[in-house]
Amino acid sequence: MLQTYPGTKDAYLYGPICVDETMRGQGIAAEMFAKLKDFLPKREGILFIKANNKASLQAHQKMSVCKMAEFIYEGTEFLIFAYNS
Repeated sequence: MLQTYPGTKDAYLYGPICVDETMRGQGIAAEMFAKLKDFLPKREGILFIKANNKASLQAHQKMSVCKMAEFIYEGTEFLIFAYNS
């Protein structure tokens, strides 16, 4: 992933994030994401998501991440996203 998109000098890797299935849809992931951005202000965060993980892609679209690149690892397609705090 970092060979495809290394990010800025002080970028950090975000994730994975996991919310129990029974707790999903309540904004918990977005709240955790907001707290993380508060802890690391003005730094770029980088994450990757499997291209077929529709739930994660949908959740992260609401968090205003930007698609930066794609890569394939062991036959699986991943999408790279980034954001600034």
